[in-house]
Amino acid sequence: MRRATVVTVLLVVAIIAQIATAAEPQAGRESLFLLGAGARALGMGGAHVAVVDHAEGVFWNPAGLSLLEHRELNLMHVSLYEETSYDFAAAAWPILDFGTVGIAGVRLGSNNIEFRDKYGPLGNYDYSTGQYWVSYGRGIYRSLHGGINFKLINESLGNLSATTASIDLGLLCRFWDMISVGANYQDAMSGKLKLLSVEEEIPSNIKIGMAVHWRNEEAKYGIIAAGDIDMTE
Repeated sequence: MRRATVVTVLLVVAIIAQIATAAEPQAGRESLFLLGAGARALGMGGAHVAVVDHAEGVFWNPAGLSLLEHRELNLMHVSLYEETSYDFAAAAWPILDFGTVGIAGVRLGSNNIEFRDKYGPLGNYDYSTGQYWVSYGRGIYRSLHGGINFKLINESLGNLSATTASIDLGLLCRFWDMISVGANYQDAMSGKLKLLSVEEEIPSNIKIGMAVHWRNEEAKYGIIAAGDIDMTE
C-alpha cells in the first residue's frame, strides 16, 4: 500500500509538471508573492513546499498544516528601501480529528511615491498589494496529506483599489519520516484585478519540491536537504 501511495503521488506531480511546461509562454512580471514568507523558509532559499509542518504552510503548502501538533503564530516584518515594507502573519489551529485551520495575510507596500507627468509633480501616493488566506489541511490516507487555500488578493494605488478571489491546492506525502514530496498549485483558479480601466490576470504558479530529513534524537539536532521548482506564468 505504501508503494502504491508513492507511485500515486509521483504520477500526480508528473502530470502537474507536464501541464505547466506545455502551457503557452507568456511575457511579463511574475507574481510579487513568489517572494516567499517566513524567516525560516526564506533562510532556506524558498525551498519549503515539502518541508512545511508549521503555520507558514498557509503560504508554502496548505497540506503541511495537517502535520501541526500545537497552535502556532508566525510574524515577519522586513523594512526595504524607499519606504517599502514586507509583512507576513499566520496563525494555525489543529482541531482533533477534523484537521488544521489557518488564517494568514501578506502585504508589500511603498509609501510617498512621487507621481509626475510632463508638466511636473502630481503629488505623493501610496501603493500596496496583499493576499489574505483562510486555509485548511488534513491527512487523506496514511502519509498523504491535502490542503486548500481560499484567499483574497488586493491591490491599491492612491485612491484606487481592486480585490479578487483565488484558490490554492496542495499535496504533501512523507515516507519513513525521512523523505517528503510536496506540490502546491497557487492561484489555480482566480479572478482578475482592475484598478481603473485595464484588467490584470493573476499569474498561476506550481511549486514542486522534495526534502530529505535526518535527525539525531539523542543529540537533538537534525539536517534537512530540500529543493523546489517553481513553474510560473
